[in-house]
Amino acid sequence: MVSPNPRLAAEPNSVLIRESQNTDQQAIADLLHRTFVAELGQYQDDGSGHHVDKFDSKNEYFLAESDGKLVGVIAVHGSPPFSVESRLPAGTLMKDIADHPLEVRLLCVAPGLRFSRIAFRLMASAYRHAVAHGYHELWISGVREQLPMYHKLGFEELGPPVACGNSFFSPMRVKTEGLPAGLRREAMTEKLQPVAPQLLNLLPGPARLHARVQAAAGLAPIYHRSAEFLRLYQEVRSNLHAWQLPAHVALLAGGGTLANDAIAQALLRLPNAKTAPGVILSAGEFGDRLVQHAAAAGLHYEVLRAPWGTCWPLEKLEALLAQRQPAWIWGVHLESSTGVLNPAAALLELVDTEATAVCLDCTSSLGAAEIPLGAALVSSSSGKSLEALPGIAIVAAAPFWVEQIRAHTHANPGTPIWPPSLDLLEAWQAVEPPHTLGSQLLLPLAVSLRHACNPTCAPQRLRNHRALGNYIRQQLRLCGLAVIAPEAFASPTITTFEVPAGLTTLEFLTRARAWGFELAGQSRYLSGRRLAQIATLGEFCEADLGAFFGALRFLS
Repeated sequence: MVSPNPRLAAEPNSVLIRESQNTDQQAIADLLHRTFVAELGQYQDDGSGHHVDKFDSKNEYFLAESDGKLVGVIAVHGSPPFSVESRLPAGTLMKDIADHPLEVRLLCVAPGLRFSRIAFRLMASAYRHAVAHGYHELWISGVREQLPMYHKLGFEELGPPVACGNSFFSPMRVKTEGLPAGLRREAMTEKLQPVAPQLLNLLPGPARLHARVQAAAGLAPIYHRSAEFLRLYQEVRSNLHAWQLPAHVALLAGGGTLANDAIAQALLRLPNAKTAPGVILSAGEFGDRLVQHAAAAGLHYEVLRAPWGTCWPLEKLEALLAQRQPAWIWGVHLESSTGVLNPAAALLELVDTEATAVCLDCTSSLGAAEIPLGAALVSSSSGKSLEALPGIAIVAAAPFWVEQIRAHTHANPGTPIWPPSLDLLEAWQAVEPPHTLGSQLLLPLAVSLRHACNPTCAPQRLRNHRALGNYIRQQLRLCGLAVIAPEAFASPTITTFEVPAGLTTLEFLTRARAWGFELAGQSRYLSGRRLAQIATLGEFCEADLGAFFGALRFLS
């Protein structure tokens, strides 16, 4: 029917390969009739001029289109019954010999274009679909006259040709990895996807939202002084505290950056902030950003750094504590640039928490990992592992340290006035938000804390996150890719890894998008190191990622 050699003939530049839409049904039926009824005589002509396949309701069609006209078709499906099974030798059952098969059917190209690359590209689209959905084999009924073509594509015959109408068909199959390398490369390029695929969000923000959270985000705004809004406000604060946050919870209009600016303002008002310089622990991009917050607030501090991609340098801190008692210690719990979950519990055990305020940036960890008790101040935001919309800054404080800050502020008239948007003393004690907080942000967070991130389900949720993180790291290593975080300190929800050899980060991200997956890596601190990230902020399972790792194995 077509030549397997793409160099034998030219192809019109205007040909696009795309997925079918509802409006394509008539054109598909017309081309199928011309090929399988009028030419091959496989089916009896009923005089209608078009042919609808018996598996039409479950087929996925990929189309070749030139200047708006349909010039090629291929169909695939992966659920029994399979047409090819009827052509197997007597006594042979497909279920006994097949390994996750995808049946490929109805490959046809319009006359005049059959020696172009169109058939090759259509087969590549079938392969891409197989990889994207975890199929291991392609099964076809090969027309007897075209068996040499299918042999060149790697297909093997499973039985002799069987008559169907005026044609003979042989049952054939090929392992997906057995297809020609050129066809597999073709499948992984974007030119097979002129219609943008539905991308699976594997970014470290925004999160993949629960359906109820998305629905809440679309509701009409609520007046932020109404009784309904104030009930939501108190409900959110209470549920956040149930996630093991300190007792006083402030909600501010902003994100994680604003939350950390607010913490810097609080540290500036500790009784010994000027006489006992604080300590910042850094082993990644966001640890270094805490330095920027501290510098902007005019804090006195020392930075203890560890190599990028390791955990906090607690041995350096222990040596420092043997010499002096800092007013505060500040670190990022889940360093999202490297995928390291720092040992916050070990930090708290090391420090006299009644003399030194331990501050944790939990922007990425709240909702994904256990927050240890004993921290003085904890910052976070609504748009990461809490699975709501970004835009609410969260700062929680232990009562002891709230009183320390309050007492020092009142006893020292020269203490700088709090910037209104960062005034935590006011926000911690408020029964309503001191400044406007949109219900379009608060309601989705409230709904997420009722359902996706309900604190009463936290133990099982955290176990699920850990199990999926283990799976992701294992699969990456099986593909020969290095994971940055040490296994003992690996984040359950964000994994940073080296991209395959020979590709830049941005080239790899383009490949991943062609497979249907949106990964992170555009930031300079990742792309400059040839790193990318998989983040599972939301409800994910291994099945969501199987197709990604299937494609990655072929690429690697």
